[in-house]
This record gives sequence, structure tokens and C-alpha cells, in this order.
Amino acid sequence: MIYAPAPRDATMPPVRINLLSDTQTRPTPAMRDAMARAEVGDEQIGDDPSVNLLCERVADLLGKEAAVFMPSGTMCNVAATLVHCRPGDEILAHGSAHIIANAGAMPSDWHVSGNGLTNEVITATAANQTIAGGVGNDTLIAGAPNVTMSGGPGADTFVFAPINPSTIAGVYTAGLGRDVITDFTADMNNINHDVLQFSSAMFAAGTTASALVNGTAHNVAGGLVTVVQSGSDVVMTLDPTDTITLNNVTLSVLKASAAADFHLA
Repeated sequence: MIYAPAPRDATMPPVRINLLSDTQTRPTPAMRDAMARAEVGDEQIGDDPSVNLLCERVADLLGKEAAVFMPSGTMCNVAATLVHCRPGDEILAHGSAHIIANAGAMPSDWHVSGNGLTNEVITATAANQTIAGGVGNDTLIAGAPNVTMSGGPGADTFVFAPINPSTIAGVYTAGLGRDVITDFTADMNNINHDVLQFSSAMFAAGTTASALVNGTAHNVAGGLVTVVQSGSDVVMTLDPTDTITLNNVTLSVLKASAAADFHLA
């Protein structure tokens, strides 16, 4: 995601200090000279006198006991996260939250929930995310590898398309990783059944929904796409590195409702 501020109003006075980021306001010659002459030390052990003076000054200005110098926005987000979480914890955030859209590489796992409205479109934007729909007919998009998806009630659509496709030595990989749908509802004459929507770019020409669910389809490099019952789950293997697991789904039911549950676009 790239954020660009609105164009400056030409009728307004020139901007002297722009706090959009630390790169907007350029240092003056005097500032550069001060940096060059600054007394330095090891900030990590509290031995940098310039940083210590900066923290003392900011704490005094804001009426606080102490201040901590954080040279990047990502560091700030990490510190804020660790105040509330420990390894293994989940962060629940909206799909457009800043820490996801602009600092998605910080945690190893994200849980992205909808905004509570009906018929939402929710996209995984970083690997290992968990995305969850709301009460309506939502669309959940596996826009990154290794996504866990939960549609919730309603007739939800789960969308899969190549992320970083490659063909090496005749072996095709779509770049989806190991995706999981925790609450897929097959047709079974259920008006609120869910849909798996696949990009036809992943499969051989002429591939049908019936071929996909019956395990007779092939990917674009000719590799067999398999669909098997594995315990209580159905596992679809698209290629050597990409699978989609449907928790608590019976393959026979899925086959009977292939035309309703499997779409290619």
C-alpha cells in the first residue's frame, strides 16, 4: 500500500515542518553540522549522551518521567505490540489497520477481522494471517501465503489466485502456500452454502469444477490436482507446495455439489 498526501493548497503559506515522515523536512546546514559534531556512544546500553539528552528533553517537554528514543515507526509498532502481547498471542485488527497495511512484516501471525458490516471483502495482505468474515455474504481473498480463513454465517466466497507463480523444471507452483478454511459449508441444498472461486490461470485449459473436485484436473504445467479425504478434512493439493484444507468437510458431499461450490473465473 502506498499513501500519498493530498496536494498542498496553493493558497496556503509554504509548509516549513512536514511531519508526514522523517524524510519530508530536510535538515538545515546547522542541523547537519550538529549531527556531525554530536557526542556519540552505545545507545543500546544507555551510553549515548546525545540520545540521553534528547530523551530527557522530550520527557521534560511532555511532563513525563522518562522517554525512549525510537528511530523508526516499525520499532514503535513492535514496542506497542509487545506491551500487550507475547509470542503465540494473536492480534485482532481490521484489514486496513496501519500495522497490517504498512507494517505487515512485524508479527509472524495476524488475525484480520471484518468491520462488522455485511457483504465485506477481506483480503489477506501478509503471510500467516487469519482472516475472518462477519455476518453477511463475505468475500475472503487469499492474497498471501499460508492463510487461515473463516467466513462466518452467510454464503461466503473464498478466492484463490496465483500469488507468485513459477514453473521450474516443468513443475508449477502458484505461491499460495498452505491455506485453511475452517468453516466451509458445502451445498447440501443449503441456501447459504459457500463457494470456492479459483483463477483459471492456475489450471489447464478447459478445466471444469467437476474435474477439480474429482481430482482429475491438472494445473497449467500438467501436474495432477488431487482432492482427498484426510480424517475429518478435505485436502486439495494444487501443486507440490500449495494446498487448500477444508476443515470438517465430507468429500462425498463436496463432489455432489461441485457445480454449486466450485467456480472458475
